[in-house]
Amino acid sequence: MLVYHGCLKHQSVCARSDHTFWVYPKHIKLITQEWDTHLPAKEYCNNHREDGVSTFHPLMKQYVCLGHKTLDEDPVALVS
Repeated sequence: MLVYHGCLKHQSVCARSDHTFWVYPKHIKLITQEWDTHLPAKEYCNNHREDGVSTFHPLMKQYVCLGHKTLDEDPVALVS
């Protein structure tokens, strides 16, 4: 079983695919703690791809988690 960060596409109108998460600039308040972060993407998720600029805000970056084999590999990830 793989575990993932991020939301499923149906959970956010801004998500272009499943397991999407957003990196916000420090001065913008996070909207959803489950899949929004101020951390650099490589610190939040160690197996991801960039998915461009958010459609919500031009200073936010959008990423897709590619999955993790175990929670030990990345303890912040969610079982999906």
